[in-house]
Amino acid sequence: WMNELVARWELQDTHFTNAHGLDAPDHYSTAYDLAIIARNAMLIPFIAEVVALPNAYIGEHQVVSTNELLRSYNGIVGVKTGTTDNAGESFIGMAVRPQGRVLVVILNSINRFQDAALLMDYYFSNFYGIEITLKGSSIDRYQDKEGNWHQLSVRDTYTNLLTAWQLHQVNIYRRIDNPATEPEPDTPVGALEIYLARTLLAEIPLYA
Repeated sequence: WMNELVARWELQDTHFTNAHGLDAPDHYSTAYDLAIIARNAMLIPFIAEVVALPNAYIGEHQVVSTNELLRSYNGIVGVKTGTTDNAGESFIGMAVRPQGRVLVVILNSINRFQDAALLMDYYFSNFYGIEITLKGSSIDRYQDKEGNWHQLSVRDTYTNLLTAWQLHQVNIYRRIDNPATEPEPDTPVGALEIYLARTLLAEIPLYA
């Protein structure tokens, strides 16, 4: 089942021969594939809740997470530690701050938590993740020629990774091509244009 799952995700460099992750012939993965697996796992609310716990009680026993960054790194929300003879010290970490969400994969490290913290620090110091939707904005509706207002929406949220100096050069323009009085649900009425300085980054269809 695990192999069928990663095949559906088109991960070609992962193969499982057991469910516990210990070393075994023909049991392998890569940093990239592990990142995709962790990203998909964190979309499941129960998993995201559990891996964010620094400790938990099972019956009368307290269990402390082996993820040391849960007790020391600002914004950490998971994900998983692992150590085997062949893989060495390994760690998948995710942190969320106002600058965005970052996921790192550390394999065969002599200090996985330090390595993960350095990588995440570099990201948060140099990059910003942006996510653009219409929700709660002043351009999320239009008025037709009869004076009726129509709510606008996008089907796909626009995301991008920018440096700090690029962040202040992002401009968003709304274009209404067809201010229909009875808009069709699957026919765009315009587009959201996203520019970096004078360069068009994306044109996202708008639906009413």
